[in-house]
Amino acid sequence: MNKPASFFILGILVLAAGSTAGAAPPPSSWPSLDADAAHSNNNTAETTLTARNVLKLKVKWTAPETNLSYPIVAGGSVYAPVLEGRKTHVRVLTPATGKPLGTFTKDALGGMLLRSGVLYVAGHTLQAIDPTTGESLAKIAPHPSKAGSVFLNPVADKKLIVVGYALPRGPGSLYTVDPDANQLVHKLPSASGLGVLTTGRVLTETIGGSAFYDEQSGKTLWSRAALKSNWFAGDTLDYTVSSVSGKKTTVYAYDGTGHYVWGRALAQPLAVQDWPHAVSPSAVYVETMRPQMGVEALDPLLGTVLWSRAIPDVQHIVLANGVLYVLTYGLGQQVRVIALHADTGAPIGAIVLSSGFFAFPASNGLMVANGMVFLRAETTSGAQVLVALGL
Repeated sequence: MNKPASFFILGILVLAAGSTAGAAPPPSSWPSLDADAAHSNNNTAETTLTARNVLKLKVKWTAPETNLSYPIVAGGSVYAPVLEGRKTHVRVLTPATGKPLGTFTKDALGGMLLRSGVLYVAGHTLQAIDPTTGESLAKIAPHPSKAGSVFLNPVADKKLIVVGYALPRGPGSLYTVDPDANQLVHKLPSASGLGVLTTGRVLTETIGGSAFYDEQSGKTLWSRAALKSNWFAGDTLDYTVSSVSGKKTTVYAYDGTGHYVWGRALAQPLAVQDWPHAVSPSAVYVETMRPQMGVEALDPLLGTVLWSRAIPDVQHIVLANGVLYVLTYGLGQQVRVIALHADTGAPIGAIVLSSGFFAFPASNGLMVANGMVFLRAETTSGAQVLVALGL
Protein backbone atom coordinates (compact mmCIF):
# COMPACT_ATOMS: atom_id res chain seq x y z
CA MET A 1 0.00 0.00 0.00
CA ASN A 2 1.46 3.39 -0.91
CA LYS A 3 1.85 6.14 1.64
CA PRO A 4 -0.80 8.56 0.28
CA ALA A 5 -3.42 5.81 0.55
CA SER A 6 -2.31 5.05 4.12
CA PHE A 7 -2.65 8.68 5.14
CA PHE A 8 -6.08 8.86 3.51
CA ILE A 9 -7.39 5.82 5.40
CA LEU A 10 -5.83 7.06 8.64
CA GLY A 11 -7.58 10.37 8.17
CA ILE A 12 -10.94 8.62 7.78
CA LEU A 13 -10.31 6.62 10.95
CA VAL A 14 -9.43 9.76 12.92
CA LEU A 15 -12.55 11.53 11.70
CA ALA A 16 -14.71 8.53 12.56
CA ALA A 17 -13.22 8.30 16.04
CA GLY A 18 -13.78 12.00 16.55
CA SER A 19 -17.45 11.77 15.51
CA THR A 20 -18.03 8.81 17.86
CA ALA A 21 -16.39 10.59 20.77
CA GLY A 22 -18.52 13.66 20.16
CA ALA A 23 -21.78 11.67 20.20
CA ALA A 24 -22.06 11.64 24.00
CA PRO A 25 -22.48 15.14 25.46
CA PRO A 26 -20.48 16.01 28.56
CA PRO A 27 -22.37 15.74 31.86
CA SER A 28 -24.24 18.89 32.80
CA SER A 29 -23.50 20.61 36.10
CA TRP A 30 -25.20 22.49 38.92
CA PRO A 31 -22.03 24.21 40.11
CA SER A 32 -23.33 26.76 42.62
CA LEU A 33 -26.33 27.84 44.62
CA ASP A 34 -29.48 27.91 42.43
CA ALA A 35 -27.42 26.71 39.43
CA ASP A 36 -25.60 29.91 38.47
CA ALA A 37 -24.67 33.48 39.35
CA ALA A 38 -28.12 34.72 38.30
CA HIS A 39 -29.80 32.23 40.68
CA SER A 40 -31.91 31.13 37.72
CA ASN A 41 -32.54 27.50 38.79
CA ASN A 42 -32.17 26.72 35.09
CA ASN A 43 -29.72 24.10 33.81
CA THR A 44 -29.38 25.08 30.16
CA ALA A 45 -26.75 22.38 29.51
CA GLU A 46 -28.87 19.38 30.50
CA THR A 47 -29.73 17.16 27.52
CA THR A 48 -30.05 13.62 28.91
CA LEU A 49 -33.37 14.09 30.72
CA THR A 50 -36.30 14.89 28.45
CA ALA A 51 -40.07 15.02 28.60
CA ARG A 52 -40.10 11.49 27.16
CA ASN A 53 -37.90 9.79 29.76
CA VAL A 54 -38.28 11.87 32.92
CA LEU A 55 -40.95 9.58 34.39
CA LYS A 56 -38.50 6.67 34.21
CA LEU A 57 -36.46 8.26 37.00
CA LYS A 58 -36.12 6.13 40.12
CA VAL A 59 -34.26 6.51 43.40
CA LYS A 60 -30.75 5.15 42.82
CA TRP A 61 -29.09 5.99 46.10
CA THR A 62 -29.13 8.17 49.19
CA ALA A 63 -26.20 9.62 51.07
CA PRO A 64 -25.94 11.44 54.40
CA GLU A 65 -25.42 15.18 54.38
CA THR A 66 -25.92 18.16 56.67
CA ASN A 67 -28.32 21.05 56.22
CA LEU A 68 -25.69 23.41 57.61
CA SER A 69 -24.43 23.84 54.05
CA TYR A 70 -25.55 22.64 50.59
CA PRO A 71 -24.44 20.26 47.83
CA ILE A 72 -23.45 20.95 44.22
CA VAL A 73 -23.06 18.75 41.13
CA ALA A 74 -20.16 19.64 38.86
CA GLY A 75 -17.48 18.17 36.65
CA GLY A 76 -18.98 14.68 36.79
CA SER A 77 -19.01 14.53 40.60
CA VAL A 78 -21.36 15.29 43.46
CA TYR A 79 -19.98 17.40 46.32
CA ALA A 80 -22.03 16.93 49.49
CA PRO A 81 -21.52 18.65 52.86
CA VAL A 82 -21.08 16.23 55.73
CA LEU A 83 -20.79 16.88 59.45
CA GLU A 84 -17.82 15.30 61.18
CA GLY A 85 -17.47 16.33 64.77
CA ARG A 86 -18.33 20.02 64.83
CA LYS A 87 -17.08 20.84 61.35
CA THR A 88 -18.68 20.66 57.92
CA HIS A 89 -16.50 18.95 55.34
CA VAL A 90 -16.90 18.00 51.67
CA ARG A 91 -17.55 14.44 50.54
CA VAL A 92 -17.09 13.64 46.84
CA LEU A 93 -19.57 11.11 45.41
CA THR A 94 -19.98 9.30 42.10
CA PRO A 95 -23.29 10.54 40.58
CA ALA A 96 -24.40 7.16 39.20
CA THR A 97 -23.92 5.15 42.39
CA GLY A 98 -23.30 7.54 45.26
CA LYS A 99 -20.00 5.79 45.96
CA PRO A 100 -17.74 8.01 48.10
CA LEU A 101 -14.55 8.97 46.31
CA GLY A 102 -13.04 10.82 49.24
CA THR A 103 -13.62 13.45 51.90
CA PHE A 104 -11.95 16.82 51.94
CA THR A 105 -11.31 17.89 55.51
CA LYS A 106 -12.26 21.47 54.80
CA ASP A 107 -14.32 24.13 56.51
CA ALA A 108 -17.40 24.08 54.24
CA LEU A 109 -20.02 25.65 56.47
CA GLY A 110 -21.04 28.34 53.97
CA GLY A 111 -21.50 26.47 50.70
CA MET A 112 -19.52 25.53 47.58
CA LEU A 113 -18.81 26.62 44.01
CA LEU A 114 -16.98 24.94 41.14
CA ARG A 115 -15.50 27.46 38.69
CA SER A 116 -13.01 26.78 35.89
CA GLY A 117 -11.95 23.48 37.41
CA VAL A 118 -11.40 24.91 40.90
CA LEU A 119 -13.59 24.08 43.89
CA TYR A 120 -14.26 27.06 46.16
CA VAL A 121 -15.37 26.17 49.68
CA ALA A 122 -16.86 28.87 51.89
CA GLY A 123 -16.33 28.80 55.63
CA HIS A 124 -14.29 30.89 58.00
CA THR A 125 -12.06 31.42 54.98
CA LEU A 126 -12.80 31.07 51.28
CA GLN A 127 -10.65 28.17 50.09
CA ALA A 128 -9.66 27.35 46.53
CA ILE A 129 -9.19 23.57 46.21
CA ASP A 130 -8.04 21.18 43.52
CA PRO A 131 -11.16 18.97 43.23
CA THR A 132 -9.17 15.94 42.04
CA THR A 133 -6.79 15.85 45.02
CA GLY A 134 -8.28 18.05 47.71
CA GLU A 135 -5.08 20.09 47.74
CA SER A 136 -5.54 23.64 48.98
CA LEU A 137 -4.55 26.13 46.27
CA ALA A 138 -5.32 29.33 48.18
CA LYS A 139 -7.04 30.63 51.30
CA ILE A 140 -8.75 34.00 51.23
CA ALA A 141 -9.58 35.80 54.46
CA PRO A 142 -10.84 39.32 55.18
CA HIS A 143 -8.54 41.79 56.88
CA PRO A 144 -9.14 42.08 59.72
CA SER A 145 -11.06 38.84 60.22
CA LYS A 146 -13.51 38.56 63.10
CA ALA A 147 -14.06 35.53 65.30
CA GLY A 148 -17.24 33.67 64.44
CA SER A 149 -17.57 35.21 60.99
CA VAL A 150 -18.15 33.00 57.94
CA PHE A 151 -18.19 33.29 54.15
CA LEU A 152 -21.48 32.27 52.48
CA ASN A 153 -23.03 31.35 49.15
CA PRO A 154 -20.22 31.82 46.59
CA VAL A 155 -21.28 32.42 42.97
CA ALA A 156 -19.25 33.44 39.94
CA ASP A 157 -19.37 34.79 36.41
CA LYS A 158 -16.51 34.94 33.90
CA LYS A 159 -14.85 37.82 35.76
CA LEU A 160 -15.47 37.64 39.50
CA ILE A 161 -16.60 35.57 42.42
CA VAL A 162 -19.14 37.11 44.78
CA VAL A 163 -19.39 35.66 48.26
CA GLY A 164 -21.38 36.68 51.31
CA TYR A 165 -19.80 37.41 54.68
CA ALA A 166 -21.80 36.99 57.88
CA LEU A 167 -20.78 38.28 61.31
CA PRO A 168 -21.92 36.87 64.66
CA ARG A 169 -23.30 40.33 65.43
CA GLY A 170 -24.10 43.27 63.24
CA PRO A 171 -24.75 43.63 59.49
CA GLY A 172 -23.04 41.38 56.98
CA SER A 173 -21.64 42.15 53.57
CA LEU A 174 -20.63 40.81 50.18
CA TYR A 175 -17.09 40.52 48.89
CA THR A 176 -16.08 40.45 45.26
CA VAL A 177 -13.06 38.23 44.63
CA ASP A 178 -10.52 38.21 41.79
CA PRO A 179 -10.17 34.45 41.10
CA ASP A 180 -6.93 34.88 39.18
CA ALA A 181 -5.13 36.67 42.00
CA ASN A 182 -7.22 35.04 44.80
CA GLN A 183 -7.70 38.45 46.37
CA LEU A 184 -10.66 40.35 47.76
CA VAL A 185 -11.58 43.33 45.61
CA HIS A 186 -14.63 45.16 47.04
CA LYS A 187 -16.71 44.98 50.20
CA LEU A 188 -20.41 45.71 49.60
CA PRO A 189 -23.15 46.19 52.23
CA SER A 190 -25.59 43.26 52.33
CA ALA A 191 -28.11 42.01 54.86
CA SER A 192 -28.56 38.56 53.33
CA GLY A 193 -25.02 37.59 52.34
CA LEU A 194 -26.51 36.49 49.04
CA GLY A 195 -25.45 38.19 45.82
CA VAL A 196 -26.68 37.93 42.24
CA LEU A 197 -24.31 38.67 39.36
CA THR A 198 -25.89 39.92 36.14
CA THR A 199 -25.07 42.38 33.34
CA GLY A 200 -22.20 43.94 35.27
CA ARG A 201 -24.28 44.36 38.41
CA VAL A 202 -24.26 42.81 41.87
CA LEU A 203 -27.77 42.64 43.34
CA THR A 204 -28.48 42.03 47.01
CA GLU A 205 -30.79 42.71 49.91
CA THR A 206 -29.58 45.42 52.29
CA ILE A 207 -30.64 46.39 55.81
CA GLY A 208 -33.19 48.91 54.57
CA GLY A 209 -34.19 47.30 51.28
CA SER A 210 -32.17 46.36 48.20
CA ALA A 211 -29.24 47.70 46.19
CA PHE A 212 -27.51 47.28 42.83
CA TYR A 213 -23.72 47.69 42.81
CA ASP A 214 -21.35 48.08 39.89
CA GLU A 215 -19.43 44.82 39.53
CA GLN A 216 -16.13 46.45 38.62
CA SER A 217 -16.05 49.57 40.81
CA GLY A 218 -18.23 48.46 43.72
CA LYS A 219 -20.19 51.74 43.59
CA THR A 220 -23.88 51.83 44.50
CA LEU A 221 -25.89 52.33 41.31
CA TRP A 222 -29.40 52.06 42.76
CA SER A 223 -31.14 51.40 46.05
CA ARG A 224 -34.74 50.96 47.10
CA ALA A 225 -36.12 50.99 50.64
CA ALA A 226 -38.51 48.29 51.91
CA LEU A 227 -37.86 45.96 48.96
CA LYS A 228 -36.43 43.24 51.17
CA SER A 229 -35.92 39.81 49.64
CA ASN A 230 -33.50 37.75 47.56
CA TRP A 231 -33.00 38.53 43.87
CA PHE A 232 -32.74 36.48 40.69
CA ALA A 233 -32.14 37.51 37.10
CA GLY A 234 -33.01 36.75 33.50
CA ASP A 235 -31.41 37.80 30.24
CA THR A 236 -32.87 41.32 30.34
CA LEU A 237 -34.59 42.05 33.66
CA ASP A 238 -33.97 41.38 37.35
CA TYR A 239 -36.60 39.99 39.71
CA THR A 240 -37.45 39.80 43.39
CA VAL A 241 -40.46 38.54 45.33
CA SER A 242 -41.28 40.79 48.25
CA SER A 243 -44.04 42.26 50.38
CA VAL A 244 -43.46 46.02 50.43
CA SER A 245 -44.99 48.03 53.29
CA GLY A 246 -47.43 45.29 54.22
CA LYS A 247 -48.86 44.96 50.70
CA LYS A 248 -49.42 41.70 48.83
CA THR A 249 -46.42 39.49 48.15
CA THR A 250 -45.48 40.41 44.59
CA VAL A 251 -42.88 39.48 42.01
CA TYR A 252 -41.26 42.74 40.86
CA ALA A 253 -39.24 43.21 37.67
CA TYR A 254 -36.57 45.90 37.27
CA ASP A 255 -34.10 46.71 34.55
CA GLY A 256 -30.35 47.05 35.16
CA THR A 257 -30.69 50.73 36.09
CA GLY A 258 -33.25 49.98 38.82
CA HIS A 259 -36.20 51.20 36.76
CA TYR A 260 -39.45 49.42 37.72
CA VAL A 261 -40.92 47.50 34.77
CA TRP A 262 -43.79 45.35 36.08
CA GLY A 263 -45.19 43.52 39.10
CA ARG A 264 -47.64 40.70 39.72
CA ALA A 265 -49.20 39.79 43.08
CA LEU A 266 -48.66 36.17 44.11
CA ALA A 267 -49.88 35.84 47.69
CA GLN A 268 -51.05 37.57 50.83
CA PRO A 269 -48.45 39.69 52.67
CA LEU A 270 -45.63 37.37 53.73
CA ALA A 271 -42.08 37.75 54.98
CA VAL A 272 -40.17 36.38 51.99
CA GLN A 273 -36.60 35.22 51.55
CA ASP A 274 -36.17 32.53 48.91
CA TRP A 275 -39.33 32.23 46.81
CA PRO A 276 -39.57 29.14 44.52
CA HIS A 277 -38.65 30.28 41.01
CA ALA A 278 -36.89 29.49 37.75
CA VAL A 279 -36.02 31.76 34.81
CA SER A 280 -35.53 31.28 31.09
CA PRO A 281 -35.44 33.73 28.15
CA SER A 282 -39.09 32.87 27.45
CA ALA A 283 -40.65 32.75 30.94
CA VAL A 284 -40.35 33.46 34.66
CA TYR A 285 -41.76 30.56 36.67
CA VAL A 286 -42.95 31.32 40.22
CA GLU A 287 -45.03 29.80 42.96
CA THR A 288 -48.40 31.48 43.42
CA MET A 289 -50.88 31.27 46.30
CA ARG A 290 -53.60 33.51 44.87
CA PRO A 291 -56.02 32.99 43.21
CA GLN A 292 -54.86 29.36 43.58
CA MET A 293 -51.89 27.48 44.96
CA GLY A 294 -49.62 26.45 42.13
CA VAL A 295 -47.12 27.63 39.54
CA GLU A 296 -47.42 30.47 37.04
CA ALA A 297 -45.34 31.13 33.95
CA LEU A 298 -45.02 34.86 33.32
CA ASP A 299 -43.75 36.72 30.28
CA PRO A 300 -40.27 37.89 31.38
CA LEU A 301 -40.62 41.34 29.78
CA LEU A 302 -44.31 42.09 30.36
CA GLY A 303 -45.33 40.05 33.40
CA THR A 304 -48.43 38.70 31.67
CA VAL A 305 -49.55 35.17 32.55
CA LEU A 306 -48.52 32.60 29.93
CA TRP A 307 -50.02 29.65 31.78
CA SER A 308 -51.05 28.62 35.29
CA ARG A 309 -51.12 25.18 36.90
CA ALA A 310 -52.69 24.28 40.26
CA ILE A 311 -50.12 22.48 42.44
CA PRO A 312 -50.26 22.56 46.26
CA ASP A 313 -47.31 22.96 48.62
CA VAL A 314 -44.59 24.00 46.17
CA GLN A 315 -41.10 23.78 47.69
CA HIS A 316 -38.76 24.28 44.72
CA ILE A 317 -38.96 24.94 40.97
CA VAL A 318 -36.23 23.92 38.50
CA LEU A 319 -36.02 24.12 34.71
CA ALA A 320 -33.97 21.85 32.45
CA ASN A 321 -34.28 20.92 28.77
CA GLY A 322 -37.87 22.05 28.35
CA VAL A 323 -39.11 20.29 31.49
CA LEU A 324 -40.22 22.18 34.58
CA TYR A 325 -39.62 20.22 37.79
CA VAL A 326 -41.76 21.16 40.80
CA LEU A 327 -40.92 19.67 44.19
CA THR A 328 -43.98 19.47 46.44
CA TYR A 329 -44.54 18.27 49.96
CA GLY A 330 -47.34 18.83 52.45
CA LEU A 331 -47.96 17.49 55.93
CA GLY A 332 -49.17 13.92 55.66
CA GLN A 333 -48.29 13.76 51.97
CA GLN A 334 -45.54 11.96 50.10
CA VAL A 335 -42.74 13.89 48.45
CA ARG A 336 -43.45 14.37 44.75
CA VAL A 337 -41.48 15.78 41.86
CA ILE A 338 -44.06 16.94 39.31
CA ALA A 339 -42.87 17.33 35.71
CA LEU A 340 -44.54 19.86 33.39
CA HIS A 341 -43.94 20.92 29.82
CA ALA A 342 -42.25 24.28 30.40
CA ASP A 343 -43.77 25.97 27.34
CA THR A 344 -47.40 25.06 28.01
CA GLY A 345 -47.65 23.90 31.61
CA ALA A 346 -49.18 20.63 30.43
CA PRO A 347 -48.51 17.85 32.94
CA ILE A 348 -46.05 15.09 32.06
CA GLY A 349 -46.51 13.20 35.32
CA ALA A 350 -45.19 12.84 38.83
CA ILE A 351 -42.36 10.96 40.50
CA VAL A 352 -43.48 9.88 43.98
CA LEU A 353 -40.94 9.09 46.68
CA SER A 354 -41.55 6.51 49.39
CA SER A 355 -43.23 7.58 52.61
CA GLY A 356 -39.88 7.44 54.41
CA PHE A 357 -38.81 10.86 53.05
CA PHE A 358 -39.90 14.35 54.02
CA ALA A 359 -38.91 17.40 51.96
CA PHE A 360 -37.52 20.43 53.69
CA PRO A 361 -36.93 23.90 52.18
CA ALA A 362 -33.15 23.77 51.96
CA SER A 363 -30.71 25.55 49.66
CA ASN A 364 -30.20 23.56 46.44
CA GLY A 365 -33.05 21.38 47.65
CA LEU A 366 -33.78 20.35 44.06
CA MET A 367 -31.08 20.05 41.38
CA VAL A 368 -31.24 18.62 37.85
CA ALA A 369 -27.79 17.79 36.49
CA ASN A 370 -25.67 15.00 35.05
CA GLY A 371 -28.80 13.31 33.65
CA MET A 372 -30.19 12.92 37.19
CA VAL A 373 -32.40 14.65 39.74
CA PHE A 374 -31.06 15.34 43.23
CA LEU A 375 -33.18 16.47 46.15
CA ARG A 376 -32.58 17.02 49.82
CA ALA A 377 -34.83 15.30 52.33
CA GLU A 378 -35.24 14.11 55.88
CA THR A 379 -35.86 10.51 56.82
CA THR A 380 -38.34 9.30 59.43
CA SER A 381 -35.43 9.15 61.89
CA GLY A 382 -34.68 12.83 61.32
CA ALA A 383 -31.45 12.31 59.34
CA GLN A 384 -30.70 14.67 56.46
CA VAL A 385 -29.95 12.86 53.19
CA LEU A 386 -29.25 13.63 49.58
CA VAL A 387 -31.53 11.56 47.34
CA ALA A 388 -30.40 10.77 43.77
CA LEU A 389 -32.88 9.80 41.05
CA GLY A 390 -31.55 8.32 37.80
CA LEU A 391 -32.77 6.55 34.69
